[in-house]
Amino acid sequence: MTAAELKSLRKSLGMSVDACAAQVFVASRTWARYESGTKRIPGGVVELFRIKNAGAIAAMEGARHGD
Repeated sequence: MTAAELKSLRKSLGMSVDACAAQVFVASRTWARYESGTKRIPGGVVELFRIKNAGAIAAMEGARHGD
């Protein structure tokens, strides 16, 4: 996942940087660095974020596809 994709996903979910960071057990500053592209986003962070927000992500994807 790219920095831009991560930021877009967070915004689509209506979440703050602080809330996202707390979900994956990193500092808010670290999450902000992921989004700015100054720090590589570990795959485990993306996976954990997707797991914790699976319901909301599925609902967003369903809405996009007209489900």
